[in-house]
Amino acid sequence: MRSEGDAIRHGIYRDFPRGFAKAGGGPGRASFEIVSVERDGEKEPWTAEEHGDTTRITIGEDSELLSQGNHLYKLVYQTDRQVHFRDGYDQLSWNVTGTGWPFPILSVSARVSLPDGVRPTNFAVYTGAEGERGRDAEAWYEGYEVFFETTRALSAYEGLTVDLELPQGAILAPSETLAGEWWWRDNHDLVYAFGALFVALVYFISVWTAVGRDPTPGVVVPRWDLPEGISPAIAQYVDDGAIHGASRKGVAASAIALAVSGFLKIENPEKTPTLQRTTAHPPADLPAEQLALIEAVDNKGGSLSLERSNSLAIQGMIERLARSVSEAVDGHFIQSNRSFFAVGFCLSLALLFGYYLASDIGDDDATMLGVTAALPFFLGLGVWKLLKAIHRSPSAAVVTLLVGLIAVLGASGVLAFVFFLSLMTDYVGAATAIGSLSLCWGLVVLNQSFFILIQKPSQEGQVLRDHLAGLRMYLGTAERDRLNMPGAPTMSPSHFETLLPYAVALGVENPWARQFAAWLQSATPSGNLYDPYWYPDFSPEAFADLGTNLGNAAFESLPEDSEFGEGSSGSGGGGGGGGGW
Repeated sequence: MRSEGDAIRHGIYRDFPRGFAKAGGGPGRASFEIVSVERDGEKEPWTAEEHGDTTRITIGEDSELLSQGNHLYKLVYQTDRQVHFRDGYDQLSWNVTGTGWPFPILSVSARVSLPDGVRPTNFAVYTGAEGERGRDAEAWYEGYEVFFETTRALSAYEGLTVDLELPQGAILAPSETLAGEWWWRDNHDLVYAFGALFVALVYFISVWTAVGRDPTPGVVVPRWDLPEGISPAIAQYVDDGAIHGASRKGVAASAIALAVSGFLKIENPEKTPTLQRTTAHPPADLPAEQLALIEAVDNKGGSLSLERSNSLAIQGMIERLARSVSEAVDGHFIQSNRSFFAVGFCLSLALLFGYYLASDIGDDDATMLGVTAALPFFLGLGVWKLLKAIHRSPSAAVVTLLVGLIAVLGASGVLAFVFFLSLMTDYVGAATAIGSLSLCWGLVVLNQSFFILIQKPSQEGQVLRDHLAGLRMYLGTAERDRLNMPGAPTMSPSHFETLLPYAVALGVENPWARQFAAWLQSATPSGNLYDPYWYPDFSPEAFADLGTNLGNAAFESLPEDSEFGEGSSGSGGGGGGGGGW
């Protein structure tokens, strides 16, 4: 090598690829062990670093600069699995230089020493960039040695590859014991990864079976009576399975409940919703989450606009509402089993760390792997929300659409997995890529799934869920069918307003508002029968989006940081490349 004090200042590095495709299919890994490194006849310091299926040998020291001029480097190393046992012959295909050197190479020569009595039945030599089949080299053998030498200088990123066919049995085939060691070397990443996934799966299934199975649901029939002592926000929390302490629906339902009770007015809901206090005083038994909302409005002088300028006040209101609802529900209506999930989560982290220590994945690769884990998390969150929407939807057409969206998300996840698998294979090899990506993404899906599945309603909570399911059934039923329900109350403004906060909480405000609009049109074509004092901008159609508008405005006002043999040049064993540093 020639140093000119530019690209080669301290020394050189040599990359040695260890991954290869086995004859029977699947990835294999060769061993690589440095015996000695010399520069100009003297021992030279070196370090080895693993980059997936490639070992990089860096030669030289940070503290020492090379003198300008020519230097002779000598690397002696041992490797295995470079001979492939084909049908009828043994083959050695060796990439002598690699095609990764950014410098031109003036000449290359190679000598292959064969066992006594063994001569090649055929041999070939290739030059050029990776994949090219140039023949700018000559080859010959003398006795039991084969010689190769280039006939021209190689440009940057060109190399020399030699290919020999040997009589079958010329090289001793591996014993069963050695073949087993090679199998473990090729597959230990996969064994660790899928073994860790199995351990996590057994834990979560065992815990879910023991403490997470829901009580048997009761018979659900349409109901129009409200559950005693249950506010709309608590109804939403129990119905959604305690996934959020405060949601857009819970906040909107609480505001509407206060409005229809006479404590608030809702102004300009379609643009910048504003909550305006009335002169009415709330009772002492007002639910705590509604009291938090009232006090937030009072603290802003009796008028709270749901916009970013009031972000801190809105954040405090939502956090207090969330705490109030959680305190009322957790342990009473919902058994979260969070301690069991926390153990499973810590177990998952320990399994990931153990895999990191036992596998061939490097620090940079592990970081990239962690970044990709965000994708299955958000895809899983989307699937969960769609499944909840399917559970609530009374329309077959809507269910079909939602199932289609789930299929799209699932297909997107598969395509993303294949993409990242292909990307990582280039850096860490196929076995490590499959194992690490499967383990990381699999643990994300397992933890996300069991975070939801491991919590369950108490017996009292299941009774409440059955009640809410019946109420949703009634609120989502068309007017003509509702009239056929024995004992169903007649639609009226009072009846509509009483149930409206619960319709918002249960996600069925649209059909409930349409029923009321249809009744209002038939009862009074002129539209003069109903003029709610709490909703100055009233129109029958506007109720369908009232809850959505309020919830979105509240949460969008939060601070931004809120957390809710066929050879070619470059083929065969060896290869890689190198450079200066």
